[in-house]
Amino acid sequence: MRARLDGLKNRLRAKDDELGRKSLEMEGLARSFREAKAENKRLQAELDAGSMAKAKIDRLKAEQAKERGHSAVLTDYYNMTEPQMEALRQEVGRREAKAQRLAREAARMAASAKTACRTLRLALNDMGAKARGVLGENASVLEFCEWNQEAGCAVSNCAAAYGDCCARVSAAFALGLLQQHRCEHVAQFPTLRRGTGKQRRRIKAKNPQKRAEVEPKATQRCEALRPKNEKFTAVKNLPKARYLLRPVYCEMTINGHNYKVVNVANWMRTHPGRTLEDYDRVHVARLEGMARFWRNHRRTNRQEAIAQRRYSLSLCGCQNGKLRRRHPGRTLEDYDRCHIQRREDIATLWLDFEMTNSQAAIA
Repeated sequence: MRARLDGLKNRLRAKDDELGRKSLEMEGLARSFREAKAENKRLQAELDAGSMAKAKIDRLKAEQAKERGHSAVLTDYYNMTEPQMEALRQEVGRREAKAQRLAREAARMAASAKTACRTLRLALNDMGAKARGVLGENASVLEFCEWNQEAGCAVSNCAAAYGDCCARVSAAFALGLLQQHRCEHVAQFPTLRRGTGKQRRRIKAKNPQKRAEVEPKATQRCEALRPKNEKFTAVKNLPKARYLLRPVYCEMTINGHNYKVVNVANWMRTHPGRTLEDYDRVHVARLEGMARFWRNHRRTNRQEAIAQRRYSLSLCGCQNGKLRRRHPGRTLEDYDRCHIQRREDIATLWLDFEMTNSQAAIA
């Protein structure tokens, strides 16, 4: 009996030892499980941080690609503008050279007009005609040309009236000087004379009343050289000249939007006190209103009802399990939020498309 009790005690002691060993193993497994769980949490945190870093890297890559696109556009714009600026600089150089040449020609013309004026005044004094309204040194070239024309007509009249050798020599000298200085309207004077000296004396002897017609005054304009309405006749049949007053830069950029300079100038003229930012804000608001109007009125009532019906049916289908199968853990509010966000993105893309088309039409 005692041996049997000792065997039972030994078995109980072995069982107690085994239970102690099992408890120690359970404690080791629990400790390992806690460590594994902590490691899992740490790895999950690192994974979340890596996901956030990856999303940030993707966003930075997208921004970098966008900036690279902007840089390429600006580079192309500057490369395209540089030849235009060079052409404008060359055009300005040519215009300056032409202006200098015209200034030199105007100075030479003024000097020649003054010389012709002095010569004609001396010729009139030699022929005994009193020269009135002599111009000073500060007179313009146009005034000198007008006075030279009047004096040339007076010299021609004096030569036609006197008919002597001295007058003819003086008239020939004056007419040659005028013709040399591009006064071509007196080149036909010898063919417009009213007969010889004997014919004029015969007319005076027969009818003294025609003396005024034969001997015009020295200060009177010779109508044979220039008709009364010559300027109106010359200008009447000329084509109309139209000068296109266009600015050098046909477009300007305000806050990233291109506008015509003429349209901006007209708007600023009709709205005094406003700025370029006001024009850009008003124009963008008008374009957005137009795009919103066409976007809201593009669908008919029947099409809108069909779209609403399809949307409600899709919600019902999602309630039956489609949402749970495709996106487990999401709710109907999440689906509605995603659907509204997608519609807003489509509306934004459509607005950008409408604004791009409007700017292209304006350009």
